[in-house]
Amino acid sequence: MAAYLARESSTAHEADLLPVRRRICELLPALGTPCTRWRRSRTVRYPGREDRLLESPARTMDELTAPLARAIAAEAGGVPVALFGHSMGALVAYETALRLQAAGGPQVAALLVSGYSGPERRPPRSLADAQDNELMDELVQLGGMDAEAFTHAELRDLVLSAVRSDYRLLENHVAPVVRPVNAPLTAYYGRQDTALGPDLVSAWSEATRISFTNRAFEGGHFYLVEHARDLVADVLGRLGV
Repeated sequence: MAAYLARESSTAHEADLLPVRRRICELLPALGTPCTRWRRSRTVRYPGREDRLLESPARTMDELTAPLARAIAAEAGGVPVALFGHSMGALVAYETALRLQAAGGPQVAALLVSGYSGPERRPPRSLADAQDNELMDELVQLGGMDAEAFTHAELRDLVLSAVRSDYRLLENHVAPVVRPVNAPLTAYYGRQDTALGPDLVSAWSEATRISFTNRAFEGGHFYLVEHARDLVADVLGRLGV
C-alpha cells in the first residue's frame, strides 16, 4: 500500500496544496492520521490490493515500479518529490527513485526507507510457497497481524495471498549491484526488529551519492504504528516542512 501526500498540484482542481518549497511527498505505505494536517492525501495501492483486488499482483519489481514512476512524474509536473517506503515499500521507493533519476525527473529531493536492510537484501528464507501456518507464524512474529485475525477464513485467505505475492516478488528480485541515488537517504528501523540492526541498516549508505543518516525507534518491525506521529514529524523536518 502507498499513500500520496501533497500540498500543491499543477492541475487547477488540486491547487493550493503544497508548502513554499513546492515539494510532493510519496509515502509507501500510508502513515495515516498524523498526515491529516496536509491539505490532501491520496492512497496509492499495489495491484491486487483493496479496490484493485481484481487486478493481478505485480510479479516483478519492474512491473510494480514502472507505472508508479510514470504516475509520479505525471502528477509532479517537475516538482521535486520525496519517497518513503516501509518494509518491501523501502525497496519499491528505492527502485522508483532510480527510475525517476534515469528518466531525468522529477528530482528526488529525499529517499526515506524503513524496516528494510539495504537494496541488495533478499529474504533470508523462501516464504512465498510456505505452508499457511508457517506464513501466519511469521506475520504474527513480525507484529503485522494478530493471531485472532486468522480465525476468519476469508480475511486469512486475502492476507496470505497478498503476502505470498510480496514475498514472491522479493525473492525473484535481483539487484546485482547497488545503484546510488542522487538524493540524501535516511533509514529508519525499530530497535527490537529481530531481522534488522544498525549494521544491516547501514547497508543503505551505499545507495546514495549525497548523504546517509539513520534513526531508530523503540519497537519491532512495525514500530511505525506506535510512533507514527514522531516518524511523520521527523520526515517532514528532513523535508524542511
